[in-house]
Amino acid sequence: MPNIRILFDVTCLAETGRTEKPHTGIGIVAYNLLYQFLNTQDVNVTLYCGQHVARNLPQVKQMMGNLELGTFIHKEQAEITSQINRLISASSGLYQLLDNRIAKICYSLIARAATLTLYYVKYSLNRWVEWSDYQKKKEDFNQFDLFFSPMYAPPYSVLRKHKIKKVLVIYDFIPLVLDDYQFITNIWFRDIIKCIRQDISFFSISQTTKNDYMALFKDKYKQLAPMEVTPIAVNTDFIPYDDKEKMGRICAKYGIPADKKYFFHISTLDARKNIKKALAIFAEFVRQYSIKDLVFVLGGNAGPKFLEKNSRYFKQYNINTENIIATGRIDSADLPVIYSAAEAFIFVSTYEGFGLPLLEAMKCGCPVVASDIPPLVEISGNAAIIVDPSSDQQMFEAFSQLYFDEKLRRHYINAAIERAAFYTWEKTASSMMSTIRRLCVKGQ
Repeated sequence: MPNIRILFDVTCLAETGRTEKPHTGIGIVAYNLLYQFLNTQDVNVTLYCGQHVARNLPQVKQMMGNLELGTFIHKEQAEITSQINRLISASSGLYQLLDNRIAKICYSLIARAATLTLYYVKYSLNRWVEWSDYQKKKEDFNQFDLFFSPMYAPPYSVLRKHKIKKVLVIYDFIPLVLDDYQFITNIWFRDIIKCIRQDISFFSISQTTKNDYMALFKDKYKQLAPMEVTPIAVNTDFIPYDDKEKMGRICAKYGIPADKKYFFHISTLDARKNIKKALAIFAEFVRQYSIKDLVFVLGGNAGPKFLEKNSRYFKQYNINTENIIATGRIDSADLPVIYSAAEAFIFVSTYEGFGLPLLEAMKCGCPVVASDIPPLVEISGNAAIIVDPSSDQQMFEAFSQLYFDEKLRRHYINAAIERAAFYTWEKTASSMMSTIRRLCVKGQ
């Protein structure tokens, strides 16, 4: 079989304008899959992006080691749509800031009509621009066997080319399954949903995502695009650290006292992360046992605002915020050290598509308390203490076990490292390439 010619969508990498490899979110997936594909013998990769981020392609090439990579730039947006996107995104941000339920409902009703109008104006403009550009470049698309996107839906012009196989990675269906997430303002997600009846194949990062896919769409459409479960991994930087001097220096950088142990959590701190309950149980735990040498560290940009926004909740549940440290953004190079130095990583979400921070913690040998939702059980196996995220008692007992029982804690450190070794980018890419080869052979 000749080499497979893949057009790889690097738009999500180009949007950052950075040259260093990503350490958060979808960027991690895009970077690592691109790296693995570039190092696969029977694959030729060409970088694709829309014209609106084409100026950042040199940074993407630098990120990948200044390799001689072909590029394919496609005009897929009308100029005005960047302003429309900003309006819709701002609408979503304002919604998230509203505290009052009635205010959210009223705002949602008004915003729904406005954002729908803006979305379809944008959609119509883009289709015209894409069609014009497609007419000029339609023969150029024939040089590729497959279009691969780690985030965005394939552009309309690619969807029109039936000879090109299309593959898209799906992470979760949060905008559809959780009430507090505005599907209406998730522009790129709406475009993905439009692909479900198209000639396209999906990779999901967990069985939970595939289950949601089937539950949401199986009865709605007669024929669904196929979806294959392919778990992802984390960057190779996540390793256990035991250098006490370095751990102390890094912890001091983020205001973590040298004489205190700490439980750690890092995320966007939105409602599904269930962190308010975890903090309430933590407060009760340290109060009941009169513990003086333990704090709770919240990592990530959202931490300081989270404490300020929830001051009324903390007062209601008698939560001493002096025992909570909000670090703000943690540098990617420091994060493995912060995980390694923690007594435990607390990840008791009510919903996740995968749960990358959980895997990061396990890679660093940090004992984990995780909720019993399917993706977290799927990742951790028997290498974490699993709790019902709605159970105060189970969470309290888990905190007690990891604080008081050093032998048990050691067990979970070793189990976490062993379990996390199962997840590698080599495995992820190899599994995806097997499917890609099968699709391309079938298409010949």
